[in-house]
Amino acid sequence: MQNYNDVFKCFPADAIWGNGYAGFGGSPTVTVPEAPYHYPWTVAILGFIEQKPLYDAINKRVAIMYNSGPIGTVGYNGQVSQTVPPAYGTAGFLTLQSQQIPAFKCPSDNTLNGPGDMPMNMMWTNYAAAEGVGFWAANQPTTTSPPRSGAQTAYKGIFSFADFTTFAGIRDGSSNTIAVAEVTTGSVCNQIAATTTPQLITQTLPVISYTGALPVPPYWFVGTTSQPPTFPLSGGTGKPRTTLFTNMSTSPPTPAPLVFRALFVALTQTITGGAPCTAASLFMGAMGGGCGAGGNGFELSGTVNGAQIFGYPPTYNALYPPNSDWPGPDSNHPGAVIAMFADGHTQTIQQNVAYQIWASINTKAGSETINGEF
Repeated sequence: MQNYNDVFKCFPADAIWGNGYAGFGGSPTVTVPEAPYHYPWTVAILGFIEQKPLYDAINKRVAIMYNSGPIGTVGYNGQVSQTVPPAYGTAGFLTLQSQQIPAFKCPSDNTLNGPGDMPMNMMWTNYAAAEGVGFWAANQPTTTSPPRSGAQTAYKGIFSFADFTTFAGIRDGSSNTIAVAEVTTGSVCNQIAATTTPQLITQTLPVISYTGALPVPPYWFVGTTSQPPTFPLSGGTGKPRTTLFTNMSTSPPTPAPLVFRALFVALTQTITGGAPCTAASLFMGAMGGGCGAGGNGFELSGTVNGAQIFGYPPTYNALYPPNSDWPGPDSNHPGAVIAMFADGHTQTIQQNVAYQIWASINTKAGSETINGEF
């Protein structure tokens, strides 16, 4: 990322989304020039991690996702593109998405063996970029203008939706601002049933709940160690989803759904709540449409001991503390996650870190005072 900044004078965006496609907003008469490209930051830095041949082989002028075409029909919600690849060689998307790059995998995570365990042979990553704190609607003033996050500056992370962050934009200091943290293949869950088997979770889908955008920065950002009013739960309350079930009465018990971060595709789907997602149009759900109602988006049953698998972009939301639930970071290292800061240093973050500190080190320009160690 430092080398990327040396060349382009900014960090990569969370993903390259594009502006939309013909029929934006449900009107077939409205046409905008681009389809959703769905290339995440992980693709942007390939040329700087000794993967330049792969980067050069990707035709980034076309969208990485597609509905149907000569390669075959792909039917799943949340991915809409009017362009059929090849985005990568003659085999197109299906070959690109299954490329394995060891640098993006944590050697401590053995949940899955390879892309063959995943829907559509989709490769995952154990490293997710910092979105910031809270879910925010996407803004697109006109059908031809680029989309942007609706978050106020105090909430934004280095990889806030559709933003390119410069070092000058990290006003809280690059050594105090997380750029990337680790996530496990299957994620964790803190929605544990209180009155039944401890291994039973209360949700059959990895949905989230949250309050809408606040008009001013929340009070826990400013010189306080208080927790948010009702949400989220404290760090460390999550348990690995691979050890949890949604139904213990079946034989065998029904495993809890897993959540992974796709390596090459900025997946968007209904489980993200207010995060950017696509349905009938590129940002329909993020701007108040049908996305975010708890649907199942990108999933496939039966690939890991019968568990459903849900995809998410290679980012995390710091509204959730470490090891608490799937939108936040989590790891297989006991009691902590490892984070990489904008200045390039890595650091272990304890899962019981004070929430005010956690929120502060995940925003790039909140001007918070950090009182305590992290």
